[in-house]
Amino acid sequence: MTDGFDIEEQIQELNPKAVLFRSPDMSQALIGWGQQNTGGETKFYAVYDYNLMVESLQNDEDMSQEEAIDWISYNTMGIGGDNFPIILHNML
Repeated sequence: MTDGFDIEEQIQELNPKAVLFRSPDMSQALIGWGQQNTGGETKFYAVYDYNLMVESLQNDEDMSQEEAIDWISYNTMGIGGDNFPIILHNML
C-alpha cells in the first residue's frame, strides 16, 4: 500500500479474477496494473517488478539471490494462465 492507495484493492475492483502473489507475499513488488484490450473486451492485470520480487524473497524469505531467481522462475513465471500477473523486467 502506498500513500493510502491500495493497489491490490484497485486491481480486485477492476478484475476480481486477477491473480495476486500472496504466498509468499509479494505486495512490495506490486507496482500497478496493466490493461489489455482484445476483441472488444478490456482486462486488467496485476503488474509486478521482477527485481523487487527478487529483493522481497531475499529480505522476507531469507533466500540468496540465486535461490530467489530460481523460485520465481519455477513458481511464478513457469505457471501463467488467465488473469495471471504481468512481470515487468525493468531495463532502465
